[in-house]
Amino acid sequence: EIRTRAMRDQRLAETYLAWQAGIVQRVGSFIEELALTYRFRLRLPPQEFAGLILQTWEDTSAFAVMTGLSVPEMHQLVNERTARVATALVDPL
Repeated sequence: EIRTRAMRDQRLAETYLAWQAGIVQRVGSFIEELALTYRFRLRLPPQEFAGLILQTWEDTSAFAVMTGLSVPEMHQLVNERTARVATALVDPL
């Protein structure tokens, strides 16, 4: 709902985008650390990788709610789609 309102309110949009950028930065840093620790190469810069993962979570969660999936079913679907995206975006070293 906040995102939808932000589409119509420039000030809210700026706040939302700043908040989202902060999350992408934090998740990107975490992904970068994982790549270094577990020795895999990212096919995208960490922040782009994070943005795709976060979009996958958000879109899949919205889909799950709209289709009436239970919370466990939603978690399973989010995990499966996230794993598919992540697998497509990394190479082992």
